[in-house]
Amino acid sequence: NYLQQQEAFGLERIEVLKGPASVLYGQIAPGGLVNLVSKLPTRERRGEVGLAVGSFGLVSPNADFSGAIDDAGAWRYRLSAQYSDSDDPIDFVGAKRSFVAPALTWSPSANTVLTVLAVWQDDEYRRANGLPAEGTIAPNPNGRPRASTFLGEPGLAAFKSPQTQIGYQVAHRFGDSLTVRQKFRRTHYQSYGPLVSAFFGSDDLRTIDRFAFDYDARTTVYSLDNQAEGLLRTGRIEHRLLVGADYLNNRVVSNGVELGLGSIDLFEPEYGQTPITRAGAPFFDGDNRLTEFGIYAQYRATLDEQFVAVIGQRYSDVRTDNRDRIGGTRTIEDDDQRTGNYALLWLAPAGFTPYVSYAESFRPQVGNDPLLGGGQPPPAEGRQVEL
Repeated sequence: NYLQQQEAFGLERIEVLKGPASVLYGQIAPGGLVNLVSKLPTRERRGEVGLAVGSFGLVSPNADFSGAIDDAGAWRYRLSAQYSDSDDPIDFVGAKRSFVAPALTWSPSANTVLTVLAVWQDDEYRRANGLPAEGTIAPNPNGRPRASTFLGEPGLAAFKSPQTQIGYQVAHRFGDSLTVRQKFRRTHYQSYGPLVSAFFGSDDLRTIDRFAFDYDARTTVYSLDNQAEGLLRTGRIEHRLLVGADYLNNRVVSNGVELGLGSIDLFEPEYGQTPITRAGAPFFDGDNRLTEFGIYAQYRATLDEQFVAVIGQRYSDVRTDNRDRIGGTRTIEDDDQRTGNYALLWLAPAGFTPYVSYAESFRPQVGNDPLLGGGQPPPAEGRQVEL
């Protein structure tokens, strides 16, 4: 969901993978992906309590505790929590966030590790509306508006975005040659509240028309990934083979009800002058579902720990089901896609790595394409050659 945010305090690190990478990660944009790695329980006991204060009334206390529960370290925990409250350079704009992320690890042996993770996050904020170009970066005969001018309506409720995530990751190693893994996550995300758009409504370059609506969207995502990785050495070559199957189910139910909201003066705004009432039935009401099943394999050969060759292939079967509950229309699209990646590289002793690679990606698209007579466009495909 484009409104969803991830609290950075709950992350161990952020990894950026550039370029197409659908072989291992399914439907992604051609530019790549950003992998957010959650904080995990540790064997050593550690604790941290902090407080951040800053401009515009920022106050943000946080805490992070981790360690072993039993003497053997088979049970470990981690608990991260943060609260933040801040105003904004724009009048009446601000944001609050509550965040809690518990995690529990059970390791009955050196070969088996199971970690259960959860996240609860609640956001509440009032959005700013950008000021027009006329009067800021371009001339306006009426003068220049205050940079802090708020073009929304303070009487409207704040926008809210609660979300919960729960999942697990488990790995078991069979000797030194085979490891199996499974990862599962359920995410439920809701975003609701009033949204206001502001734009010039007359030629006087000071009257701002406003369009407002109550927005409500609920997103539920289930994802499951199963992997098996084998390692074998023959002479000077190390062979590593990864095979897997994954499943994704993403459903978004959203609607919007228009609000009656009058215009406002850019230079002398007066708030609360227009009654805020619902103007009727929803003007959009949709139920969009996307399901994907994929199987993939990647082989990597390493010669003398210096020369590496990689070959990967993936097959994905994707189904999108979009319903317009106002118009009574339904669009179903089935796509199957094969993607691959290939690479050769040299881990030079001097510390640099010359390489050549080819990679592909795909990503299903939503909406209607007028070039297809209003039908749903095909998936976006990406190809990259890098040297």
